[in-house]
Amino acid sequence: MASQMSLLDAIATRRTIYDLNSSSPVPDSRIVDIVHHITLHTPSSFNSQSARFLILLREEHQRLWDHARTIMSQVLPEAVFTTYFAPMITKYRGGYGTILCFEDQATVAATAEKYDGIIPYKKFEQWSEHSAGMHQFALWCALEAEGMGANLQHYNPNIDDMVKEIWGVSDDWVLKAQLVFGTPANNDKKEKEVKPLEERVLVKGI
Repeated sequence: MASQMSLLDAIATRRTIYDLNSSSPVPDSRIVDIVHHITLHTPSSFNSQSARFLILLREEHQRLWDHARTIMSQVLPEAVFTTYFAPMITKYRGGYGTILCFEDQATVAATAEKYDGIIPYKKFEQWSEHSAGMHQFALWCALEAEGMGANLQHYNPNIDDMVKEIWGVSDDWVLKAQLVFGTPANNDKKEKEVKPLEERVLVKGI
């Protein structure tokens, strides 16, 4: 499917999809190839390459959300957890996999050190966040192009320690987001409401 969908089409058709099946239209090797490609080619400040990823599929994906359910039940008021978070976590768990997105703070610090006294450290932290967002969006669109649905979650920092303990993630890797994906349970994509372009884009020089 990727060869039949342009980048602009993938951006336009991408939506937040919560109703996912625990299947994939492509082999696991293709999913890994996509993450490798995005990791290699998405921009980062001063080519610092600070993005890091953990790919969890099938049982490992389910394991993540089983533990997340337990953790969130302990940190949230019971009514809030029961009425909103528990049903949503059930939806995430029903998918095929999760890509956990991190930023390596050791890499960010090392890059900032090269420019100490020239560029404030806070700038490198900000640029790290920019790069993280680009990686997440690129992954989302790439999965869309392969016929998958996805939704982006932020259960960090509540699940950070659990992720490090179970999957041996470095302390330098700071969790930024969780991209849940799988085959869409239906083809009911809602039309996206958009604000007028005249309010959002200025063009000069034409």
